Amino acid sequence: MLQKQIRKSDAKKPKVVTDDPKLKALAEKAKQTQEKLPDEVGQVLLKAAEIIREKGWCRDNLQSYGRVCLLGAVGRALDPDRPLGRYYSETEIGDTEPAKRLGKFLTKEDSSSYVLSDHPSHRIPHYNDDKCPNSKTAAEMLEKAAFFKE
Repeated sequence: MLQKQIRKSDAKKPKVVTDDPKLKALAEKAKQTQEKLPDEVGQVLLKAAEIIREKGWCRDNLQSYGRVCLLGAVGRALDPDRPLGRYYSETEIGDTEPAKRLGKFLTKEDSSSYVLSDHPSHRIPHYNDDKCPNSKTAAEMLEKAAFFKE
């Protein structure tokens, strides 16, 4: 009986866990650069970064004229059909694992500023509204947080 032998190089190749073509493209790029693929939480943050690039970025609201803030992008990435605002609040989104990781990452990156608490529903809007200079930086922070490990 013939058995297929697996080469060491084949065993190290990352696997894509989603059918999203944008994440597949990122996975292909990761294969080429030998980067480790993000976990499920990281994939949500990468999707949030893509949402900001496609829809635009805003301050002072979860969404404004189709654009979203950092926390709004995380909410959209988690549930694109759920309306932001009254029915999907900052606190609800802030209690999700992707928001918690982003909040911890932003605390590490920007620990100089005072915030009421380190809860993501406080930390993320503070960074988004007061510190983040533009949409490019917002998307980059989401991408960095996708690979962040405590």
